[in-house]
Amino acid sequence: IADALLLEGDEGIRVFDAVRGGDLTAPWSAYGDRVPAEGNFMLYFRLYGTLGRPLVDMDAGRYANIMNQAGTAMRLPFYEAKPILEDLETSEGFVYLHPISSMLVPGFTRYAEHQAFHEAEMGLMQVGLTVEQYHAEHGAYPQTLDVIAPELGGALPLDPYTGQPFVYEPGNNDFTLYSARGSMVPAEEYNPLIDSNGNIVWRRSKE
Repeated sequence: IADALLLEGDEGIRVFDAVRGGDLTAPWSAYGDRVPAEGNFMLYFRLYGTLGRPLVDMDAGRYANIMNQAGTAMRLPFYEAKPILEDLETSEGFVYLHPISSMLVPGFTRYAEHQAFHEAEMGLMQVGLTVEQYHAEHGAYPQTLDVIAPELGGALPLDPYTGQPFVYEPGNNDFTLYSARGSMVPAEEYNPLIDSNGNIVWRRSKE
């Protein structure tokens, strides 16, 4: 996603170049509903590009700065990136001073959360299957996840939402394993993997 943001940033700069040159057609096509396609919008940006060149340049610099900061933040774990990305999304709201960047800047936090969700799924699967393997070999579930760390290369996968190991609660005949996603992202839509608290559940003990 971080690399994709760099490419999107380059594409966005082309929009500013087009506005400066008076071409207000092709560069907008990749942005879909974020940018109106016709009407007063085109007239406004034609004037903005010719009479307000210093404003366009300032807007372009601001856009490039936001995209670079977002690209750097996207390489961090979600729990570290989230406040940075939310701040960038909030700071891009001065529509009248920065009309182009206000439309082009994407929803960074949403992208980062999708990535974190899949990272959590993969980590939970690694841990869950290793716990099952331990049970098959020892006839009981491990009391802590530290026991299975050697089977996972010496270190447990960390929950991208907390930076801590996944929540694990062993039982006699079952275990609970989940990502504490709900501590950072509420349950907003139905997903069979997400409980009512917003956590990603790999298994919930029935004991």
